[in-house]
Amino acid sequence: MTAAARIAVEDRLDLLELHGRLAGAIDSGDAAGWAALFTADGFLRTSRGTELRGREELTRFAADWFERFSGSCRHLSWNHVFEADGDEVTATCYAALLRRGDGAVTIDFTAFYRDRYRRLPEGWRLHERVVTIDPTPTEGD
Repeated sequence: MTAAARIAVEDRLDLLELHGRLAGAIDSGDAAGWAALFTADGFLRTSRGTELRGREELTRFAADWFERFSGSCRHLSWNHVFEADGDEVTATCYAALLRRGDGAVTIDFTAFYRDRYRRLPEGWRLHERVVTIDPTPTEGD
C-alpha cells in the first residue's frame, strides 16, 4: 500500500466500528438499523446469488435473515485492509458465520468481503459489499 492510499487512524477505527455495528445489527435482528449503516443506494451481492440495492431491500433481507436463523448466528471478520481515495475507502477482509445450536457452535461458512465505504455528513457508511463465500470441503472435491 502506498503512503497516499493509507487512511487516518481515526478513520480506520471508525470503519472497524462500523463493521462491528453491521454485524451486531443483523445478528440481533435490527434490520432497519443494519440497512441504515449502508448508503441510501447501498448494494450487497453474494456468490450465492443474492443481489440487493437500496435500504428497503436491505432491510427486508436482514429481517428475513434474523427470522430464518432465530438469532442463532454471529458474524465475525478479521484481517481488514483499507485503502483511501478521498471520501471513499475500499476494503477487504475475511469473514465467518458462526451458528449456535444443539449444544455446540459451528462454522456455517467462511468468506471474503470486498467493501466500498463512503464518508457522508453523518459519518462513514457502507456503499457496496461483495461477499465471496468459500466452497465447503465437499463442494471443492
